[in-house]
Amino acid sequence: AAVPRQRLYKCNECERSFGFLSNLKRHLLIHKRQRNLHLKLETQESGSVVPSNSEDGAHVRPLKCTDCDRRFMNLCNLRRHQTIHSKRTKSNSKVKAIHAAASNASGSATLPRK
Repeated sequence: AAVPRQRLYKCNECERSFGFLSNLKRHLLIHKRQRNLHLKLETQESGSVVPSNSEDGAHVRPLKCTDCDRRFMNLCNLRRHQTIHSKRTKSNSKVKAIHAAASNASGSATLPRK
């Protein structure tokens, strides 16, 4: 059995701790987003002007999917999400090919492989 890694990197804002500094840094973004949201809500309640890019969350999640309205903090999450769209496109083209083959009167068409 593998020996569990010591969690040397502790968050100063909550009780969480991490084995890698990179994981702590990623976790700290949660607290930063919470502070930004809290500040945005306070600003709206006071009647002050809210920065224009905060309306759609662009200041929190700057990367937008080109196929839908989802936004992401980092590029790897955006790319992983975009595979959903490419899988849908592939499955739709398979369905169209199956329908075309089935409607072919001569019956000489072959069905696509899985």
